[in-house]
Amino acid sequence: MVGSTNRWRFPREAFSADLLGLSQMCKALNVDFEEILKNPDRSCISQIQKIFLGNLKNKTIQSGEADVILTCLGSKWELHQPQLFQSETLAKLFLMALAQGTTSPTKELERLPRAHLRGNVKERPPIKKMIISLKINDPLVTKVAFATALKNLYLSKVEINMNDVLGVLASAHILQFGSLFQRCVAMMMNGLMPSTIKDFYLAGCKYKEEPLTTACEKWLEMNLVPLVGTQIHLRKIPQELLHKVLRSPRLFTFNEFHLLKTLLLWVFLQLNHKIQTVPVHETVLAFFKRENQAPSTPGW
Repeated sequence: MVGSTNRWRFPREAFSADLLGLSQMCKALNVDFEEILKNPDRSCISQIQKIFLGNLKNKTIQSGEADVILTCLGSKWELHQPQLFQSETLAKLFLMALAQGTTSPTKELERLPRAHLRGNVKERPPIKKMIISLKINDPLVTKVAFATALKNLYLSKVEINMNDVLGVLASAHILQFGSLFQRCVAMMMNGLMPSTIKDFYLAGCKYKEEPLTTACEKWLEMNLVPLVGTQIHLRKIPQELLHKVLRSPRLFTFNEFHLLKTLLLWVFLQLNHKIQTVPVHETVLAFFKRENQAPSTPGW
């Protein structure tokens, strides 16, 4: 029988940081509630996430009072518990804070007033907001990008500006917000161009996202000579990535001469950082001719 105390069964109600709702949900999932609070590992959090995500489908945005305050990047962000559990990082911080707030969650449940348990769910006392903190050291994360990531906890199709996608990707990685992270990866794979190839490739390496790095390599194999090799963005191509592309049997070039021109230009741009426009080929050749004619510095 579903009674008034079976609070986790009410999909329209947030758990509002109460231990009873979480405890009942954990019992339904055959998960040890005390163990979750002591050691909120990934598997337990993922089980709880399934319940929350199921309740959030086809549901309007939470309009009630926030029950969690996140302090991060010098700001305070008000969040609701169901949305918070979409992020594994925030869910873990919440459960750890919940464990620290009471010595015995089970005893805390027993102290809940019987009248409150029998009363209307909508007539609960004011929510005591729980405060959690998150430190971020990733330079890619900006306040705008982090705010966009948190907004995605509430809205499934928040527009992400291509100029902010790196920061949103980094924020999603820190939050362990998988669906948002993969959405950013898809945007980056579809937004490869001479001006973004370097940053997107380095991000793929940094966050160990192999599909993204592979997409960058394949894109550059086709566009190194005909497109990137004609723009100043060639300077930004990492040497490691350039080596991989040059070794690839799929590398496209009109002929060997065009490939040689591209490589000479890349070296020229590495040695002449102040140049901001692509020089004509004769200027590049003249530079290397002068370098070859200059007296060599004696070795030590």
